[in-house]
Amino acid sequence: MTRRLLASALLLCLGTLAAPATAQRPADRLPAVARQRPLPVATSQPAAVRRALRDAERRHEETIALWLRICRSSALPGEEADRAELVAGFLREAGLQVRVRADGNVEAILPGTRGGAPAVLAAHLDALHAPTEENPVRREGRTLSGPGVLDDGSGLAALVGTARYLQAAGWRPERELRFVATVGEEVGLVGSHSYFEDDPPVAAFVSIDGILGAVDYGATGITWLRYRFE
Repeated sequence: MTRRLLASALLLCLGTLAAPATAQRPADRLPAVARQRPLPVATSQPAAVRRALRDAERRHEETIALWLRICRSSALPGEEADRAELVAGFLREAGLQVRVRADGNVEAILPGTRGGAPAVLAAHLDALHAPTEENPVRREGRTLSGPGVLDDGSGLAALVGTARYLQAAGWRPERELRFVATVGEEVGLVGSHSYFEDDPPVAAFVSIDGILGAVDYGATGITWLRYRFE
């Protein structure tokens, strides 16, 4: 799954940067992406992108180890500081300009060659549950289990892996690309709201969140329900 997630993140990111701004079509006319080919993915992208995809395949076990390290760092909503520093460190190791913002969001920048509004690739730091001795984050064969492994440890692993492999391959986007790890997604998209309040408009915002297999166009919504039992 991680290989497909990384490939999807790479290609979604690159497609976003390459595509001109167009009016959105109605959601019911936009097909969901139900399947992804295993790596190596056939692509007409530049040689650096193909190198990044091959690197993602070659360093698969390294990405799994990174994924486990992220998930084993507790990050309940409002308590993401340790995981934020961990992710920021991974992005710095990749050679990017990184800062942990006052709101707790992590931002890494890959400069563009032509300017213009930046594109953002994002994943959220927080998880609804923390690992415990009774329910640790663990690997059993080809399966990873435990709190937050899918939502959104997988997204953070794809975010860091995409940054790492694109940077190592020497790829340079035309417009600035930002890798952003946000806080408080589980309690109301807090970090995303804060990011848009503080920054100028972006060309595109792609969020990697958990399940691979569908692409949702438009804003993510959260519906709250309250039950009272007597």
